[in-house]
Amino acid sequence: LAGGADAVAKEALRQARAVLAAPECAAAFTAPSPHAIVWRERSFDLITEGGWVSGTFDRVLIDRDSAGRPLSAWIVDYKTDDISDDAKLESKCQGYAPQIALYRQAIARLAGLPEEKVRASLLFTRLLKLV
Repeated sequence: LAGGADAVAKEALRQARAVLAAPECAAAFTAPSPHAIVWRERSFDLITEGGWVSGTFDRVLIDRDSAGRPLSAWIVDYKTDDISDDAKLESKCQGYAPQIALYRQAIARLAGLPEEKVRASLLFTRLLKLV
């Protein structure tokens, strides 16, 4: 990679390693049960009352029973926002609320779960915070 692209790639790798090493983020990478499955970078299209919605889930952990039926789901959406303190965190979370609400709706329909069985978190990679 040349010039600025190389610096961006190095920073992305640094953040990824930091997230994977951070105890605060470990739950996002831990299976809730032996029957759980993980979706990574899974794209979707969905027709809702508001129209056509397209998106890509960063990570979804779907917990299942021993027969493979979904019990619950947890969406983990990675955020690389350039925020360096908790003061701006609440504002950022509120800004992402509409996106996350759509993602919860999508997973509920795709996995055949009631929406109350779908939770969502934002993983802020610069802050190493799972919110």
